[in-house]
Amino acid sequence: MTHQPPIVQLLLTVQLKPAVQSLTIVDWADLRAHFLADYPIFAQVGRAGAMNPDPTVETLDNPLGLPRLQLVSDDLTGLIFLQDDRVSVGWQRASSLSDDPEYPGFSAILKRALAVVQEVITFFGKRATETVEPAAAEIVYTDAFLMIKDGVMLRTLGDVFRCVQSIEEFKFNRLQLSYQRLLKEDDDALTGNVQTTISGLVATASGEVVSNLQTVVRFDAGRVDADELDRRFRSGQQVAHKIYGTLVNPDACAILAKP
Repeated sequence: MTHQPPIVQLLLTVQLKPAVQSLTIVDWADLRAHFLADYPIFAQVGRAGAMNPDPTVETLDNPLGLPRLQLVSDDLTGLIFLQDDRVSVGWQRASSLSDDPEYPGFSAILKRALAVVQEVITFFGKRATETVEPAAAEIVYTDAFLMIKDGVMLRTLGDVFRCVQSIEEFKFNRLQLSYQRLLKEDDDALTGNVQTTISGLVATASGEVVSNLQTVVRFDAGRVDADELDRRFRSGQQVAHKIYGTLVNPDACAILAKP
């Protein structure tokens, strides 16, 4: 058995308030150019919806405004998403599940994310009529576990996830389980919410079949300084790690060698 970390993507987002709608397309081009050296690959992607750390309060998506800009590093692992009301920075696996992903670690990605957010806020301060500040933040972890390769079933969902053993007897082709709860300051050192989704037996572009675990930790980030925002992100990471340890068997890994 080859033991590899299951992480395939980590994305850290800071939502800004208000949305910056006074910039021209020239301003956005200049902002993109600011990151061109480290993130030369560019794409236009769909807008992300509204991000409210309190799931009990209905928030309408804002379909107006320019689309999101996706910037990717040369090695395809570094990510920046720019939108008029948010900045996302992250890392994604560019190698197969059987290879060492060379994951840089949460601290390195967080340091980069906070620096990029500050650079964008500074740029908006020089070019936009709006004065923006952080309002909410989000951590999204995505993990993947190889289940079927070359037609061979390597393991069951129960081998990976502690919570599905009791339902393995049902012969399903696809499984999706979601869990959500509020974060509490006394227990989690954060206020907000966390949602975890297990998606089982998902076919990939390479023909393999995987199971995915996505954990979203969303929390309030208004009226805080850089040190406090850093602390809240790290508290959110601890929440995500605790959930992972609760749901995933300790010997589960990204990929298993064919028996």
